Amino acid sequence: YPNPVAADDFRSEATVDPAAVTAAVDPAWAALAVEAAHAIGVDFAGVDLLVHASGRVYVLEANFPCYFPHAQQLGGLDVAGAMVEALLARAAAAAEQPARDPRAPSPP
Repeated sequence: YPNPVAADDFRSEATVDPAAVTAAVDPAWAALAVEAAHAIGVDFAGVDLLVHASGRVYVLEANFPCYFPHAQQLGGLDVAGAMVEALLARAAAAAEQPARDPRAPSPP
């Protein structure tokens, strides 16, 4: 979600607009955020993007752990629930895989 910046300041402030939190995200920005999270070796991260006046998007940072309660409280998004569901799905998929011999070499 976008955090507004006052015209006479360089710092952003947390949005207070629930519509900003629940608005659709540009798919290219979402893909960039996922790539940033994967670059630091995690599946979930808080990714800060900076949009230049030219429209070019920069990754400022990717953080894990990150603060997500603002999205839950302001936007009503169940971030924690989505994380639990993702972990349960991953565990179920792993349970369906045949057991691997721990002495065997790791796959490439």
